[in-house]
Amino acid sequence: MVDRHDQHNVYLFDVASGAGTSQVGDTNRIFDIQFSAKPGDYTFATVGSKHIKFWDETLKNNRGIFGSNGEMTSFACCAFDDQGTLYSGGANSSIYVWNGNTLTSTFKAHASGFIGAMRWAQGKLYSGGKDGFVRIWNT
Repeated sequence: MVDRHDQHNVYLFDVASGAGTSQVGDTNRIFDIQFSAKPGDYTFATVGSKHIKFWDETLKNNRGIFGSNGEMTSFACCAFDDQGTLYSGGANSSIYVWNGNTLTSTFKAHASGFIGAMRWAQGKLYSGGKDGFVRIWNT
């Protein structure tokens, strides 16, 4: 869970015990949080205005490393596949593909505007963009 505090705190709870912990998220607004779909993997990611962070179950986090594989942008959404790969939807109409916190590639997914929704299911990535289209990608 993420709150609306200026620091956008991230909270992690153990459902069985009710115990929880928190960590400062980012001063920029967080728009989405997604947990890995890889069995036994407890990592998750937060995306938002001008940032992407990768977290482990102890709430240790690392910023995304873009390198020369893509430009920094804001992200409205993200989705993990069952191999632990993260896909994030950029404000620049591109999908960013991550291995851990390292960007491996990007591709133009929509004609214009931001990507506002993403979902991975059964080997396919679904993305919805401001251009009004839902696109399906084989991963």
